[in-house]
Amino acid sequence: MDLGSMAYSDGSTVPNTPTSDSGEVVRLDEDKVFAWLRPLNGTAHKAFDAAVNVVIKHSPKFDHFRHFVHCDSRLDRSQSVFTEDEDSNHDQPHVPVYQWVGAFGLRLTNLPRDPLQGWCLGTNCARSSLDGVDLLLAPPLDYRTETQIASHHATLKLHPESCRIIIQARHTTRIGRNGAKAFRHPESFLLEPGEIVLLGNCAYTFEYTEYFHSGAFKQAITQYMREYHDSLWSMNKYISPGSVGLATALGNYYCSPRAFNQGTFGKISAGWNKSGETVAIKVFKNPKKSEIRSHVKLMEFIGKHVRLIQVVENLVENYHRKTSSTWWNV
Repeated sequence: MDLGSMAYSDGSTVPNTPTSDSGEVVRLDEDKVFAWLRPLNGTAHKAFDAAVNVVIKHSPKFDHFRHFVHCDSRLDRSQSVFTEDEDSNHDQPHVPVYQWVGAFGLRLTNLPRDPLQGWCLGTNCARSSLDGVDLLLAPPLDYRTETQIASHHATLKLHPESCRIIIQARHTTRIGRNGAKAFRHPESFLLEPGEIVLLGNCAYTFEYTEYFHSGAFKQAITQYMREYHDSLWSMNKYISPGSVGLATALGNYYCSPRAFNQGTFGKISAGWNKSGETVAIKVFKNPKKSEIRSHVKLMEFIGKHVRLIQVVENLVENYHRKTSSTWWNV
């Protein structure tokens, strides 16, 4: 189901995507993009250009891919094919070499093929059905050897708890500069703004837009989640993108800067882990070690209970104010 796709004067529902190789780019509905996946290295830029060209060439068969391609410009990378002596005569023209430049945009007004699974990233294969892939990172088959991107390489998905994008690997996927963190199927990883994603030989940067933090996006994601996840779904107001400012990274967790409750041993804030699952975080301000030990022993003694939050991890971080943090599961 397409949640409110806009119809434009030319009858198209495809934003920011060229309709021919003439170089004309029609900018439409970009304000509804909540996240970008931008080519970063030369291989990714070359693959993006090739993917745009194949989408243009095979329209309308490849029209689904056009929903997620946003072209910012078409660069003229012309180079003379003549020698300096020949070129000095100015009798021969330069041969134009163009390259599409842009990014892949995620919107809730154009849904993936399978809204439950999320946006599939890959190249497909000329011998297989085109069903399944949403973001065509490179043309089918032709660039497979160079890019090392699989037919269905990974999936981007909105986590129903944290409402942030996680990437689920189908083939080896790396996160961070120089691919510091590698994970494989069925592992997943929460993407933070500015995260570098390495798929095969192609590097991309991930970023959220201002729209992601708006009230309009809150309404759109509520409709999306109730349609495809749970009819009674509601957003956790303590960690919603619009209510959380700059989250603090603490170990394997992210903590909202605002506390939502005050406990006996410290303030409690909402947060999420690197898999997108939500947690409650209790923060002790300059505690005594004996206080922490007593608190941990008490929770271990109580154990699991349907009416109590279970301790997941205790973590001590040394900040300038020597703050200790105890982590709880929600």
